[in-house]
Amino acid sequence: MVIFSEFLNLIIRANHFNRSTMLKSYKIIYYKSGSGQAMIGSSVFRFTEGMFAVVAPNEIFEDIVTSQTEEVICEFIADIDIKKIHSGLYSDNDKSIEKQFEKIQREYRSEESYRDEFLDLFSTELYYLIIRNSNKYLEKTNTIQDIVRYIDEYFYDDIKIESLAKKTGYTCRHFRSLFTEKMGIPPSEYLLNKRLESSRNLLLATSQNIVEISQSCGFSSASQFAMLFKRYAGMTPSEFRNSIVTA
Repeated sequence: MVIFSEFLNLIIRANHFNRSTMLKSYKIIYYKSGSGQAMIGSSVFRFTEGMFAVVAPNEIFEDIVTSQTEEVICEFIADIDIKKIHSGLYSDNDKSIEKQFEKIQREYRSEESYRDEFLDLFSTELYYLIIRNSNKYLEKTNTIQDIVRYIDEYFYDDIKIESLAKKTGYTCRHFRSLFTEKMGIPPSEYLLNKRLESSRNLLLATSQNIVEISQSCGFSSASQFAMLFKRYAGMTPSEFRNSIVTA
């Protein structure tokens, strides 16, 4: 649950190029118009009007506008379970996120009493709306491409291959066969590769310790992470980080 949320900032901007940033806070970007590309961590997404990006703390973010774009950005800090809210790009199908941004915007511009307290409350509401929105996504997942997209966005969750197969309506054996035929590798290997790629980026770009990285990338323990990373990179996570520092 959200124990405490502190609203930090609201930004409205149009037609811009944004440099890569990495924040200690959550950053929610709502694209009111236009289109472009957003890089979140190691993934690149294309956005259009009515979509929103979620950037979790310590994630690298950059967006490049390719046409006239207006976006509204809310930044806040929350003491939460890191597995609850996930970086990625989402569609605001029911307009609930847009309405919440409008509420935050009105309060931000007001001079009413308890303004800061209401902004804290509204950013917490935004957090829960995003969780609700992302949970609905899995319920609609039923094709192999949907599954690939879901793994790309939620690889740090406790994802079970059996549950993904169930969503497609196939048996586990048939699901693995179809996934492997389309992607060239089994779903379990694809999931592991996403986690390892993300952990590598965090080792390069952040000062998070090994335990924190293992948790944020979906590994069951730091020891499991170290073993699998060594198999992947030929060295332990600590050795990999030290090799970059001393290079």
